[in-house]
Amino acid sequence: MIIIPDGNHDAHDCPLGMSTCTEAEQLAAADAFLHGTLDAILSTPDFQPGGTGLILVTFDECGGGTNQGCGAAVYTALIGPQIAPHTVSSRPYKHENALRTILDSLGVATYPGATARAAAMWDFFAVRGTKPEVVVGSPANSASLSSPITIQASGFPTAGHAIGGWRVYVDSVDKYRAGNVDSIHPKISMSTGTHTVVVRAWDNSGAYGDQTLEVTVASPMSTVSVSTPTNNATVGSPVNIHASALPTAGQTIGGWWIYVDGVGVYNAGSVNAINANVAIGPGTHTVVIRAWDTSTAYGDQTRRLTVSDKPAVAVSTPTFGSNVVSPLKIAASAQPSSGHSISGWRIYLDSVGVYQAGSANSLNANIGAPPGTHTLVVRAWETSGAYGEQTFMVNVQPVAVNIKTPANAAPVTSPVKLVAKAVSRNPITGWQIYVDSDDAYTQDFGDLVDASLPMSPGTHTVIVRAWDRSGAYGDQTITVTIP
Repeated sequence: MIIIPDGNHDAHDCPLGMSTCTEAEQLAAADAFLHGTLDAILSTPDFQPGGTGLILVTFDECGGGTNQGCGAAVYTALIGPQIAPHTVSSRPYKHENALRTILDSLGVATYPGATARAAAMWDFFAVRGTKPEVVVGSPANSASLSSPITIQASGFPTAGHAIGGWRVYVDSVDKYRAGNVDSIHPKISMSTGTHTVVVRAWDNSGAYGDQTLEVTVASPMSTVSVSTPTNNATVGSPVNIHASALPTAGQTIGGWWIYVDGVGVYNAGSVNAINANVAIGPGTHTVVIRAWDTSTAYGDQTRRLTVSDKPAVAVSTPTFGSNVVSPLKIAASAQPSSGHSISGWRIYLDSVGVYQAGSANSLNANIGAPPGTHTLVVRAWETSGAYGEQTFMVNVQPVAVNIKTPANAAPVTSPVKLVAKAVSRNPITGWQIYVDSDDAYTQDFGDLVDASLPMSPGTHTVIVRAWDRSGAYGDQTITVTIP
């Protein structure tokens, strides 16, 4: 907790009821505040021998301002059972060092502002045991990051000794060494996957201490997923291609290309998903769908496709795999093979025919469906008797929530920009976003939510939920990973 006195009790203004006062009277009021506040805290079990309580008493400035008077020194005391009595540090510390000490003591691995570069005030703490202590400030245990990984660690020797050397082991292999320094900040390249990292420091007594953690290195390239067409499919032309991409950690998708037999035939910009119609001649072809992120890394998927004389069906609505409300609004178009025309349509819901239409090149249908996950087939025939189709899944909810960004399983940076849209037969009246089951954001209006949410390093479960005026709700769940 943080306890702050008012101006009458912080040695700044006069005590209550006094318009003028001496410095001694100001200090007496501050002293009385400290006694009244600290005595009760110090009597708790956390501050008895063997406890782990910690109190920092500090001021925001010294006499005359931060950089004048008092030698620009701000009084600060550390109190607790783990503090070495009567310690006076020779190291220059600032307020960010005090905050870093609090965060490290609590096991909090998210360091705001200057605390990310500050050392904790560990020299005030009593030495425990007969070996050095190693404190790893970054990365957090179980973090997911991109290579190379920066390791920030500080070492604290046993009494009367100094740090003499460092080593960092990755999966038991010696990857880094350093000499007689109190802290290290190496960048270590690691392959994709999960690794065990040991950070070890020796002091000049010959004793050593270490910290062990696991880190997961994200793929060094963007990840592309293609929902249609499937590999080795027989399709009509133009070929309808639905694809999405995840960038590498801390990046965004910057562009797309589709290559047919090594020739670029389609490109798009900085979008996470594409719905493209690509003209391809009859025969068997190799199609590469590729996405770049802003680091210039790219990933791709390859499809071997046979283009034949059959209708080419493209579905523009709904998005494949999306959440929808009933009735489902389905928009699709079809292009027949040369010399023929579209002669009819059918839509199948979970293998049951629920809609049919005649000789039109497009359709707009409303299909009733109960709540749950359903498989839809949109099929068009041409006058040759051949047909083409698209098969996909949707999830029917009372309120359909679809997260536009970030993508599921995406590596992102904090704060996380989260954009979602909700659809219902009734007006949307409220939103709630949960991060790891904790309330993180509330909004009581609109069918769109656009929020920036701070998150600590690691993998988090995010639930976005919307209510409508009837009291019904729907949600979507994703995971995100913060380096």
